[in-house]
Amino acid sequence: MRGWGRGRGWWFRRERVTDEPAVSETTTHDSAEDRVVLLRALAKVPARQRTALILRYWEDLSLEDTARAMDCSVGTVKSQAARGLDKLRELVPPATSALYS
Repeated sequence: MRGWGRGRGWWFRRERVTDEPAVSETTTHDSAEDRVVLLRALAKVPARQRTALILRYWEDLSLEDTARAMDCSVGTVKSQAARGLDKLRELVPPATSALYS
């Protein structure tokens, strides 16, 4: 695993303190519904593609770390993630997919 002070994406984990709470453009209810739609769609994505998507985008692993976890090449990770994203785009309704594109 990569250290917090190095590597791609480490700065995404920092929190910014402000005087006002963050306000979402969608309500909590809408966000929950979108999450359910996305999780259902993700369940329909083939297992290897789903694994690549979860490791790369949910767990934020590098290509190399994902390849090691999947016991495959970096090229395979790239192709499986791309195919998985294509499949998600087919499965998720346009109104929901616009939020995550």
